Amino acid sequence: MLSTTLFLWDAQRPLSERPTWTLFATCIPNTLSRKLGLEKKMTKFYKLILVCCAALFLTACAHPDMIKLNDTYDHTVKELGVPDSTTRLPDGSIRIVYSMQPMGQTSYVMIFNPEGRLIFKDQLLQQKYFNQIKPKVQDSQDIYTMFGKPCEQWHYRNLGEHTYMYRYLDESGFPMALWVDFDDKDDKVLRYVLSIDPWVQRDADQRDF
Repeated sequence: MLSTTLFLWDAQRPLSERPTWTLFATCIPNTLSRKLGLEKKMTKFYKLILVCCAALFLTACAHPDMIKLNDTYDHTVKELGVPDSTTRLPDGSIRIVYSMQPMGQTSYVMIFNPEGRLIFKDQLLQQKYFNQIKPKVQDSQDIYTMFGKPCEQWHYRNLGEHTYMYRYLDESGFPMALWVDFDDKDDKVLRYVLSIDPWVQRDADQRDF
């Protein structure tokens, strides 16, 4: 099994500074699955196979870092595939989100003006956006629209709750996870919690074993 720790520290470095193979490992499973319409069909095992294959290549693939201000919406979708979420804003602008989960630790928001030109781009998995999560107001679709596809989804039947988990790096580059919990009764956000990235702990446990 390819250890996720091999590329934990490269996800938020500038594109020009990243080792080529780590860029492949992050974006190939996500971009390819969007373009081929396999998002719901691809298993974690299949994605890991793609990651292993990606390490053999020496050229870069499509990644949100390659999309620049003033690029067009059509160009972006052609390069990156169908976004995880698309929202038409009141002024006619379009907000789209590309999640690089599960193998990546980022999620990107892009806003295009009514003329279809990119005017804003940012990495969503950081505290200033976590602060916008609204318990008892937003539901799971709102969180999906905000951050894109989660890394993992959990259901706690005994608690009557379900959860989205997103992997990210904090400001110091430490691997963390965002957990957003929802009430089974009305699907509303109950809370969000930050923790150490569980994938890191799993890798450590496997090595100890």
